[in-house]
Parts: sequence; C-alpha cells; structure tokens
Amino acid sequence: MTKPRGLGAWNVSAALLLAGWLVVVVSGRALVGGILMSAAFGVAAVLRGWLPRERAGGLLVRSRRVDVALYVVMAIVVLVAFVAVDLRPRG
Repeated sequence: MTKPRGLGAWNVSAALLLAGWLVVVVSGRALVGGILMSAAFGVAAVLRGWLPRERAGGLLVRSRRVDVALYVVMAIVVLVAFVAVDLRPRG
C-alpha cells in the first residue's frame, strides 16, 4: 500500500467551493452560490468513490464508504440550507 501524496483531486472540489463562496459574497446570489457549494461536495463524493487511494489526495480522510457518505450528506445539507432560507426583503 502506498502512502497518498499531495492534495490530488481535492483542488477540483475546493475550486467549486471557492466559486460558490465568491458568488454569494460578490454578487449576493445566495441560491446560486449554495448550489455551487453543494455541487462541490457532490463532486468530492464522486471523486472519492471513483479515484484510487493514491489519487484521492486531500479527499482521503477515512474509509472510502465513510468519506463518500459524509460528502453526500454535506451536499444535501448545504443544498437544503440554501433553498430553505428566504433572503428576499420584507416590506
């Protein structure tokens, strides 16, 4: 068994998370940013489930099943949180 080196595929999901955060902060479009952040966790789940241990890099924290399950749960939680919040001004 080889030891994982570097961050590997982690930067793909990190870039999506950063893009979602920038959309929320810069443009104020919370729903769009939340969808991007949720997609980042979904992509992380797919990459962690698909890539071999040597290529998973920073996505590798626990066992494959636990990592994938936690990334899927985070994707759902983030999506539900951003969809549930109503940020329209009340007059």
